[in-house]
Amino acid sequence: MRNQEGGPGMSREDRLDELGTFLLDRWMLFEAMEGELPWSWEVKRWYELVFCILARAGQPELGPSQALSLTAMLADLLLLDLKSIVEFTTEDGSPDLSAPDLVLMLDLMERYGLGSDEAKDAITAIFEAALSLERQHDGMVQHYFRSYGDLMLNEMGKHFKFSSLSDEDARLILTQWLQNVLNMPVVLDHPAMNEVAEEFDVAPQDIVDVADDLNLNVAILDDILATAVQDEEW
Repeated sequence: MRNQEGGPGMSREDRLDELGTFLLDRWMLFEAMEGELPWSWEVKRWYELVFCILARAGQPELGPSQALSLTAMLADLLLLDLKSIVEFTTEDGSPDLSAPDLVLMLDLMERYGLGSDEAKDAITAIFEAALSLERQHDGMVQHYFRSYGDLMLNEMGKHFKFSSLSDEDARLILTQWLQNVLNMPVVLDHPAMNEVAEEFDVAPQDIVDVADDLNLNVAILDDILATAVQDEEW
């Protein structure tokens, strides 16, 4: 364990900070070995939703490649930070279009060819999507997807019958299946999760929570933890 007997005890906050650093380091190493992974960073799913909004709102002036370029520019300028966007809420729950960030967003959309009304509609849709995710899913798109992935797993008995498998094994198999084919950010009960939790003196759920806070896709978390346990000398 990181908090060795005889040494100064680490606070829970310090252990979680160290865990976060560990996860990021292992994540970068894993990506360096495996190449860029689809949706490895959950924020990319949010950017994809913004792209879809822009691609639809900008028709016919804004083509898919332009919508993608505009999305990338907004992201690079830090204008798509979800929690920042929801701060621009007026008393009636609509976006404050006089906020500097939204004024800049509007200007950039118009420069890409959107009319003023279309640009305002696109910003409103982006704002409302962000506000919905913030209010219902802690501002994390992965929580939205995970809620439905967990629902599918909880209802697996309605759709699959495995006479030779225990319920635990069946859930593990279907969890991995959802991870692999849908990139669904559901949590796989992998032994490495418990080993890392013990090493950092935290609960397995803490690892998931830290991964969420770092915008890491837990669909590949078990692979990264398994590699880390294999590589680390604890």
